[in-house]
Amino acid sequence: MISPMQALLARTILGISQKEAAKQLGMSHQSLSAIEKGDRDTPTSRILDIQTFYEGAGVVFTPGGGVEPRSYGLMVLEGREGFAKFRLDVLAEVRKGKPDICISNADERMFDLWGAGEINDHYRGEMARLIAEDPSRKARSLVKRGDTHFPANRHMDYKWISKREFGQFPFYVYGQKTALLLWSQESIDIFVINHPKVAEHYRAQFNDKWVQADDPSK
Repeated sequence: MISPMQALLARTILGISQKEAAKQLGMSHQSLSAIEKGDRDTPTSRILDIQTFYEGAGVVFTPGGGVEPRSYGLMVLEGREGFAKFRLDVLAEVRKGKPDICISNADERMFDLWGAGEINDHYRGEMARLIAEDPSRKARSLVKRGDTHFPANRHMDYKWISKREFGQFPFYVYGQKTALLLWSQESIDIFVINHPKVAEHYRAQFNDKWVQADDPSK
């Protein structure tokens, strides 16, 4: 886990004020200040939230307590821990504004598997709260025709696409980031590309399909 000094250095490198960082993290700036000073015991989950937020914003935490700006727009996440970081990164983007989440080619059962328990409970509950707070935020998913497993329907709109259109692996667009998820029952690798033009390409592709897709409720 990152140290208090790394948290402070990351925020400084990114040029984010303590007040803005605290807002994005869903905490008071007094609490963040105390964490950065090392003045309080902080739950592991909260440190992970902070680390994931800064990594998603563009820094790399290096061995020995260092912090560096990310020199490229690719983040690779693996396994259940990586999936948890991915979920937190999506929430961080949602808190920034109106990310228009677009998911295609996904089977929600795989999200159920890799995020079983606290990861999904926290993510789905927080997403539902954030979208209810600001309905202009959108989350949409294109799933295979006939699939009626919609565990995220508190915050997600679903539509059907044909089996022919359903791709080999899911892509997940949020904010200016695009995640490609390569997963199975045994392993998961998530490649997050932080580039607005890549996100624009995949979002446009998604929107073309969304217009033509079928509403499962009809």
